[in-house]
Amino acid sequence: VGAAAADRVLALAADGQVWRYGTDEPSCVWKPVIAEVTAISLSQDGEWATLAGPEAVALVRARDGAIGLYVGGASSIALAFADRVVVGGDWGMALIVPIEESA
Repeated sequence: VGAAAADRVLALAADGQVWRYGTDEPSCVWKPVIAEVTAISLSQDGEWATLAGPEAVALVRARDGAIGLYVGGASSIALAFADRVVVGGDWGMALIVPIEESA
């Protein structure tokens, strides 16, 4: 997947690792915080990545996989308007407040 406003892409490898490639930065690889990743996406600016699996979802920093949000029992995740995140599962859907990186 690619970022619309950034020169970065993410790739999910067959071994389950996530690779990030950028035009002006070194490539990096990291192991996802959830098992059995079935879908990934990248924020428009390329800073955040979503990971979805059958048992959990996560929003992670794209450069190193650091966790911004982790929701067990969810199976879908999407980036929404105003830097909000929507997560869903058998229980329904929830809109989560903006995610900000803390120091």
